Amino acid sequence: MTERKPSGTSWETWIEAQIRVAMEEGAFDNLPGAGKPLPNLGQEYDPLWWVKQLVRREQISFLPPSLELLRKVEKELATIEKLHDEATVRHRIAVLNVEIAKVNATVVEGPADMPRHARRRSGRGAVAAVSLRQFSVELPAGRRP
Repeated sequence: MTERKPSGTSWETWIEAQIRVAMEEGAFDNLPGAGKPLPNLGQEYDPLWWVKQLVRREQISFLPPSLELLRKVEKELATIEKLHDEATVRHRIAVLNVEIAKVNATVVEGPADMPRHARRRSGRGAVAAVSLRQFSVELPAGRRP
């Protein structure tokens, strides 16, 4: 915290003196973005720039829970396809089924084209398949990762 401005000093002089002292102490050395151009310099002003930046930085999603779940199922199934350990696959599917059950118990809205999505998904020969009746992920019978 800085001290109060002396009564006989102008604001400009007092501020310039504080900046000079801070520069001498190295307060402005190694700041993030030093020597880089200002981002979005040539773009039109957007009053929600900070919200968009926060969403991008924190990876916040504004999808309904059911669509967010579909995205997560797609991503998890792609990951599971690459696994070679059956126990790991079964564990990840069990965790995914718990999340699916939680969303099924609370969400009332959802995508209308679920059967089309499941047909498209099952046609890719995945290790796991999406069941339309209970919407849970299961290992196909007789199939080992």
